[in-house]
Amino acid sequence: MSIVSTALVFAPENHRHQFRKGIRIPYMWHLLNVCRILAEKDCEDELLAAALLHDIVEDTEVTIEEVEEKFGSRVAEIVRGATEAEMLQKKRVTKKAAGSNARSIPSDS
Repeated sequence: MSIVSTALVFAPENHRHQFRKGIRIPYMWHLLNVCRILAEKDCEDELLAAALLHDIVEDTEVTIEEVEEKFGSRVAEIVRGATEAEMLQKKRVTKKAAGSNARSIPSDS
């Protein structure tokens, strides 16, 4: 599957049930329109994937590290540039805290 196809599956999975502010249009329409504009300008696939993912860190539970792992460093860097700095830091701290809490919970076995 191409990087754009992967983003076309990943973005709606994570943005489901989200709508544009003040209107009942699914948020994915915005992401698809941004991608369409760039595709009409013959942009590279990594930029098209980033267009589909540019709000994913701010608006979902997905972290920039997950974007980098799934889509590579170039896509992650573009998404990072479109994401508010405090959101990147907040998610990093929250995920680390959740991970350390999960490890400290004793198992029943």
